[in-house]
Amino acid sequence: MYLPRNNNKTDQMGRATLMPYYHETKREKEHLPNRRTLSRGLRIVTGIAAAVVMVTSAATIFEDNLIIHHRVLCSSGALTRRMGEFGHRLLSCDIHMPEGDEIFPLIHLPQYRYEADWETEKPGGPDNVGFVLPIPACTEDGSHPTTFSDPGANFYDAAGILKASVCNCTADNTESDSQFNNTMYAIIHPDAINCDGPHGLDAMYEGYDMNYTYNRVKILEELGYWVIIWKEPIDIDDVSDPNLKDQIQTESGIKDLMKLYAYNLTTHDIVVTIDYDTIFQKPIDPLIQKLAADDTKTALYTTKPDGTVNTGMMVIKPSEEEMLAIQDVFKTSSYDTTTGWEGSGIVAPGTDGLLTYYFEQNPEKGLLDPDINDELVLSIVEHPECGLPWECHFDDAWTAAEVATCQEYANSWYSYRELFESKWYTDKPLVNTSLNDYHNEFFHGYCTSEDGYARASDNALPPSLAPTPFPCDPVKKTEEVESTLFFEGMNQTQRLRLTTPETIGSNGFDYGCISGTLEADGPEAYNILFVIDVSGSTRGGFGGERTGDVNGDKLWNTILDAEIASCIEVLWFLAHSDRWNNDNVNVGIVTFSTFAHYHGMFQPLEPTNPYYPNHSLVGFLESLVGGGWTHFDDALDKSILYFEEAPTGRKNIMYFISDGIPNVSGDDDGEIGTVEHTNNHISALQYDSELAILDSYFVERHSIGVGIGADVEPGMGLDMIDNTPDPKTGLGPVQVFNTGALINAMKLPPVVGTVVYFTIWINGVKKYGKEILEMGPLGYAFDSITEYGLDTTNGAVNTVKVDVRTDYDKNGTTLSDRNTMVIESTIIGAGA
Repeated sequence: MYLPRNNNKTDQMGRATLMPYYHETKREKEHLPNRRTLSRGLRIVTGIAAAVVMVTSAATIFEDNLIIHHRVLCSSGALTRRMGEFGHRLLSCDIHMPEGDEIFPLIHLPQYRYEADWETEKPGGPDNVGFVLPIPACTEDGSHPTTFSDPGANFYDAAGILKASVCNCTADNTESDSQFNNTMYAIIHPDAINCDGPHGLDAMYEGYDMNYTYNRVKILEELGYWVIIWKEPIDIDDVSDPNLKDQIQTESGIKDLMKLYAYNLTTHDIVVTIDYDTIFQKPIDPLIQKLAADDTKTALYTTKPDGTVNTGMMVIKPSEEEMLAIQDVFKTSSYDTTTGWEGSGIVAPGTDGLLTYYFEQNPEKGLLDPDINDELVLSIVEHPECGLPWECHFDDAWTAAEVATCQEYANSWYSYRELFESKWYTDKPLVNTSLNDYHNEFFHGYCTSEDGYARASDNALPPSLAPTPFPCDPVKKTEEVESTLFFEGMNQTQRLRLTTPETIGSNGFDYGCISGTLEADGPEAYNILFVIDVSGSTRGGFGGERTGDVNGDKLWNTILDAEIASCIEVLWFLAHSDRWNNDNVNVGIVTFSTFAHYHGMFQPLEPTNPYYPNHSLVGFLESLVGGGWTHFDDALDKSILYFEEAPTGRKNIMYFISDGIPNVSGDDDGEIGTVEHTNNHISALQYDSELAILDSYFVERHSIGVGIGADVEPGMGLDMIDNTPDPKTGLGPVQVFNTGALINAMKLPPVVGTVVYFTIWINGVKKYGKEILEMGPLGYAFDSITEYGLDTTNGAVNTVKVDVRTDYDKNGTTLSDRNTMVIESTIIGAGA
């Protein structure tokens, strides 16, 4: 078993953008710093400059299908610590960040086919091998009765360990001697996106039933897969032979043919089909080079015990032409359950049988390669007696040869499990393997009994259900410094805060959590009201970053989806910060269409796990649906209800978000000549009484027009509601035309100027820069950074310094409108 010897840690965590149900997306960085996860809306982080492009190049084949890509490539051999879906850090291969700023999030079901020129974006080339994992169905789906082996509750572990195996045996591991990089693809059927969850995979919050579903696309994205959502390549009605129609559904299911999509990844010279139970022992460069050098052969493969092609590890040359030819064989060939394909005796009806027959008929194309052996790659399908690794199967009746084979397989898989935990998941083991003694020579302490597998994902739960993997020293201290920025005859006092542990090492760990904020001087607590237009026009499409179907109304990338996603983004900003929480931030929700409704006050963060937005609030936002007219006046009436009961002594902020023009007459202001449903009629534009009351509560009102149908012209509804521009920040009513711009408008910080310099120094070493800053409506935050390698020696002094500079005009030669702040803190060693 070849494993890397370099166990050095990397200190800086990556950042994530999106999304997700977010998400397939393009991002600047793939995962957020500590404690960040993906929300069900769009996850876009400040400073992102990335683009994921989606394309289906064989339009005749994939007219109704959708392809989605994730910009995470194992490219340089270095590992980056990043934050994962479940609140744990992941270690993944470095992120490839293409140029551009277009982000395409996940869309759950196929509705559109996107085409784009992505020649400079799509991975491929002679030195980049695509590894393709097809995911046709969920475990509970009955469409694959006999041949489909899905890891079910162990999906997270299986997909992660598979990727660890691939990256370990390609050039991403600099000690592997492989000359080929890799791109990990997951081709997933729409029916396989949301699957039954075992206990915790997507229930990041308390109170969930244990039978909730979880989103596999989101999990795969976090593990660094490029995710492609496609339906089965052949419609069952296009199959001419009735026997084949019946048998394919009885045996493997028509979705099994999704394995053929590997042929469509034509930007790669070579593609390798894999399955969850495939384990790479060594680099497969000899196989890749052999096929690449042969002008005739298009596939290298081995066979399963039944003599059919083993698609769990097959090396192919992608070709749309060959894919069409294979599809044509399936559609037109005769089939008999006894004599098989065209009387060939090959009776397996699924992809394995189809390819076996195809290569028998085209012997010049396929090669049964003896060099594909257990020394290079293990595939459990060739050793079914061993069982799948997460089944913890051991049989006392095994022969000596079977014991040796199954032990080799188990040792390989569980060695990668250890690698996955130690280098890809966290820096501390998640499972105390010393407590388990069930055939440890096979299972390395990860099994308690037959079917007693200890999942890594079981430790990815809320704190009440699983241990916190990175406990920080409980006693913290906060330093702060203030300084004033002068500009255009005005000034703003700005505050820099830094929170660190007082001591390090008392808990036996050599790391501490560091966080802070850059704020404008002002209130310490906030009431934030989202006033959300849910009129019928919000069901229309919206440009820019595609959010997917956030609210589950079977409409994708709508204005309402973007509105919901942007509100959730603000909640995530709060969750990412140690500064703002349920004690100093309160959130209210008003929705409006023909009538408006006040839905009450919410805590923004999950009460028992404040590193996530309040699941009740997120769930409510994701339940909103569009319909009706546009009643600004009633929306303002209901907004008053929130500020009447909101906590006092706080800064009050309101975001009024609408895609349209008021067309329902108001009341209370002596409206004259009321008419029904006329845009910008005078009777729909009289808000004097409502605005006066809101002014009495000192509500800072931000109007955001969403899309081309909104009207922010002077004297119109959104302009009247907005009580900016602020003379310092220059804010005012804005109109946005894509989701990214909407989120930026919602998260625009009150800090004047541009942050032109930001650095965190640890013990005199420059460690972090502007990339870790996230902007939000209350300021900038740098999330809890888990810093390793601190000196825990009793009495040792560790220093943390933050240096920040804001510049009003970004002109480096103008010093009078620049503000520089430096803050330092010490962490004292308290170890033995």
